[in-house]
Amino acid sequence: MRLSLTFLFVFHCLTVITPVQARDKIGLVLSGGGAKGTAHIGVLKVLEKNNIPVDYIVGTSIGAYVAGMYALGY
Repeated sequence: MRLSLTFLFVFHCLTVITPVQARDKIGLVLSGGGAKGTAHIGVLKVLEKNNIPVDYIVGTSIGAYVAGMYALGY
């Protein structure tokens, strides 16, 4: 009796849990270089336009500024 209850419990847990489709994480690295910062903004606009999510974003110099502003929602 106990074995059948255990089996029913395990079977129920396996049927209730739906598999989650995992996707690859996307990280974006922005470089420094003063005027190149405007190019970073263009890249971010194209990624958003094509519904490509950015999970991680980092940068150096002006890239860090642009990455920070993007992370804040600007």
